[in-house]
Amino acid sequence: MRNEEHVQTKALENKSDKPFANAALVFGSPLPNYWQSLFRQRKFSEMVRLTSQKCLMLYGEQKVFAYYKNDLKFGYKLGRLSNISYEGDTIVLSYANAYQFGSKKLVTILCCLEHDTVKIILPNLKHNPFE
Repeated sequence: MRNEEHVQTKALENKSDKPFANAALVFGSPLPNYWQSLFRQRKFSEMVRLTSQKCLMLYGEQKVFAYYKNDLKFGYKLGRLSNISYEGDTIVLSYANAYQFGSKKLVTILCCLEHDTVKIILPNLKHNPFE
């Protein structure tokens, strides 16, 4: 009994005031890297689940699924995440060293937090919506 009390007291002493998780990370990697791995594995249903609800309502869930399956070009190298910034409720992820079609480009991906899950915001349904 005394040992359990000691363990509980020790756990309370080690409590941190810092937030538990970074919303832009999924399994320790930025969301776009995880999302890109889903794209490469052709797991489009999971990609739809990680798409902002506002986008799904704007474009329609079936249209977004078809877009991911047939039109999205997301097979290029993102490189390392360069910057995370916040604009209101939007998380802006910047990749300064992305290689698209043989050229080095800046890729900016918008995300938002919905019900404790970070989700991708699609600004449009073009072949590369993140330019």
